[in-house]
Amino acid sequence: MEQQLKLWGFLQAFQASPYKYLYMNQMIESLEQIQEFNRDELIEKLKSQISSHPFWLENLIPLSDQIAASEAIHMRDEFKFVFYGQREFPLSLRKMSDPPLALSYQGDLSSISHFTISVVGSREPHEFSSEWMQTELYTFLKQQRPCVISGGARGVDHKAHLISMVLEIPTVVVLPSGLAQKYPAHWNEQKWKEKSILFVSEMLLSERISKRNFSSRNRLIAAWGLVTLIVEAHMKSGTLITAHHALGEGRPVWIVPGHPMLPSFAGSLELTFYQGQIVRNASDLSTLFHSESSHYASPLLGLV
Repeated sequence: MEQQLKLWGFLQAFQASPYKYLYMNQMIESLEQIQEFNRDELIEKLKSQISSHPFWLENLIPLSDQIAASEAIHMRDEFKFVFYGQREFPLSLRKMSDPPLALSYQGDLSSISHFTISVVGSREPHEFSSEWMQTELYTFLKQQRPCVISGGARGVDHKAHLISMVLEIPTVVVLPSGLAQKYPAHWNEQKWKEKSILFVSEMLLSERISKRNFSSRNRLIAAWGLVTLIVEAHMKSGTLITAHHALGEGRPVWIVPGHPMLPSFAGSLELTFYQGQIVRNASDLSTLFHSESSHYASPLLGLV
């Protein structure tokens, strides 16, 4: 675990530095080529990739040591790391345009299949949205059993996770904070450890919630799902940002429509007018998901 913490600290230091914009491609290529996934091996590989500018690596090492030491204080037995290039690293995140180089997680990463759906929406959904999830989304998940990816916030996100747990389908909470500072705070409770939930974060274990973290978190939610389902979105909302991230990654966006006089559906209707696909019920969800699953499972795309 000490070696993993050092590598985690080094990659965190790299991503927070200006060197990220200069050497991101070389970093990704090096991570794809190393075998043992420790900091020393990565540094040696980077030196061979960028032999004319080794000084920047030496500049990062003291900082990465400080980060690793600080993170060790917050480390727990149930926290684990997975790095870009490792076999266990989620393939859909590896293929995104701006991939994370390292993730911390709590739960069973191996239980999450390639067949995923990102579900996001309002924190205070309309009663019809909640009822739709309880009937149509429930039926779809029960029939197709994809893994739900969401942000764990109250409202639509939380309900999507709860439906998955009722059906005993693994579900992923992508955090806008570190594992040791889960947000919302109720995810820190002991009872969730007994459920089939995978908590994932690209941020420092000790990272507290901040406004800037949400967009970064939302891009992971959008990229991880084969599709993104928008249950209810205001015109100015994190849900709409997630939808645009998904469209930017070439992922389909499905929208549960609402009445145009309801402000809470204004963002949803905006998406349907441009690039979103309307879904009415569990039958629509199943038909479209089967089509997307067949496409993404093609051996030509490397997902199976």
